[in-house]
Amino acid sequence: LVFAALIGVGRAWAAEREDGAYDALLVSPASRSSLHLGKVVASLVVTLVLDAALVLLYVGLFAAPEGAAGALQLAAAVVLASIGFAAVGVLVAGLSLRARGRDLLGATMFLPLSIPLVVAAVTASLDAYGSGDSSVAQLLLFLLAYDATFLVAGLAAYPELAVE
Repeated sequence: LVFAALIGVGRAWAAEREDGAYDALLVSPASRSSLHLGKVVASLVVTLVLDAALVLLYVGLFAAPEGAAGALQLAAAVVLASIGFAAVGVLVAGLSLRARGRDLLGATMFLPLSIPLVVAAVTASLDAYGSGDSSVAQLLLFLLAYDATFLVAGLAAYPELAVE
């Protein structure tokens, strides 16, 4: 799932930057915050599509969680982790937008910031399969708080990052 997130957000701003569409977006009447949220949503959609395929493959090869509660816990962990990956990835892509080695710099910044997401999502997934011993509610609340933190940080930082 981390690889899917890297694919989903790795080139979040690069296509617009290379085609010159980024400059057109900056002079458009749309607010900078809406541009950032649009990128987060686009990255989230790509990541969720890849995650759905990977989870279906995993369930087909191994097993589905027992009961509806386990399936719901697994789905919640995957969706919340994907939101976090999209928020962190778009923020990091925005931070490294004007850097020379932006692909390497982006991955270097993205991976350490995503470790808490990975740990919490994996632990919640283990609990969905009945092999964990931690509180799922606390893990999902942590994922939600992490997502909110990076969404707000991106919304706050992006107007300053998107200068013409």
